[in-house]
Amino acid sequence: MQRSIDRERLLTFLGFGNPTAEAVFIGMEEGLTLPPPLEEQLVIRSGFEQLMDLGESAKAHPEKFLSGDRPPIQSTWNPIIRILLALEGVRSASTDEVRAYQRDRLGRTGERGALIELLPLPARGIVDWPYAEIFPEYPTRERYLAEQKPKRIDLLCKHLAYGPRIVVAYGSQYWGDYKQLFPTHREWQRSGPFEVADDGKTRVVLTPHLTVRQMNGQRGALIDLALGNAVP
Repeated sequence: MQRSIDRERLLTFLGFGNPTAEAVFIGMEEGLTLPPPLEEQLVIRSGFEQLMDLGESAKAHPEKFLSGDRPPIQSTWNPIIRILLALEGVRSASTDEVRAYQRDRLGRTGERGALIELLPLPARGIVDWPYAEIFPEYPTRERYLAEQKPKRIDLLCKHLAYGPRIVVAYGSQYWGDYKQLFPTHREWQRSGPFEVADDGKTRVVLTPHLTVRQMNGQRGALIDLALGNAVP
């Protein structure tokens, strides 16, 4: 029987990785790459768990960053992987160690990390909105944001209630949204390009997008703040 698009499942999708991850990384939304056609991708994603194993997802929708012996290192994932490796004591990971982690361990449900998105539907950019026909109640991105962002903040708050050790949320234009996910974190402190708060259970680091020029030379500082090796 041919599968169809499950709109509710798409809108409640969180991301990839361990549902009770020690380290959670939150972005604004997943990037969309074509081909395959969008509708075909949405049918595939309709079969995803709320937190999906990234390796399993790639079997249905092959991903160049997860296949082959030496896949290219994805620029946003690079610092994320370095934080995850630092949690294991590998403070200055080599390029080959980062590549191997990306290929074999990133976003896996049995690992210690999770990749979560504030918004559920992948897009090619903030002006891209290819969903008007599939979601007629959202004819524009603005309408989608107005209705879905509060719902997503509530959904992510409930998910994160288990208390991960570390959260890194990136994209400075969304810091106000990210802060709503952590209502017990009241003392936000500035540290270079970052803001940090810790309620004694979860350390949250807000950062610019991990690939912007502002982050040049900041990798070590980000790792130290995330792991609690530095104070603001």
